[in-house]
Amino acid sequence: MKQCRRHKADTAVEAIVQAYTCLKRQARVMLRDSGVDLTLEQVFTLFILEEKSGWSLGEIAELLDRDKTTVTRMIDGLENRNLVIRVQDELDRRKKLTYLTNEGRQKLKQIERFSPLMEKKATAGLSEEEIRSTKAVLDIVAMNLDDE
Repeated sequence: MKQCRRHKADTAVEAIVQAYTCLKRQARVMLRDSGVDLTLEQVFTLFILEEKSGWSLGEIAELLDRDKTTVTRMIDGLENRNLVIRVQDELDRRKKLTYLTNEGRQKLKQIERFSPLMEKKATAGLSEEEIRSTKAVLDIVAMNLDDE
């Protein structure tokens, strides 16, 4: 696998971006090597729908920080694979709500077995205290950057 770190980060933001880039690259490799033919964003979408089914395309786009057109194409692909289904909203007939199918749930079970492997690889060499501290710091960074 190609190196994702080019140099030692000079700033906290640069370190976060490098870590996220490495995480995405490793996840993509693990998905590919396991025969899961999905992009990381498709996987994120399935997890979002597992947490709460019935999101509109606009809500999914907002959660993923993507434009609605991109999310529509992605949901079309997931629907073609029978991993999600869109149903017309009974309260607002202009809106379609997206739900995880049984096949989508099965796909998530296949993907979820990689989570502990990814966690172990990402935190190798860190103590429990360093892991807790890192999570706390990243929670604060996320809160600082939250637009709301």
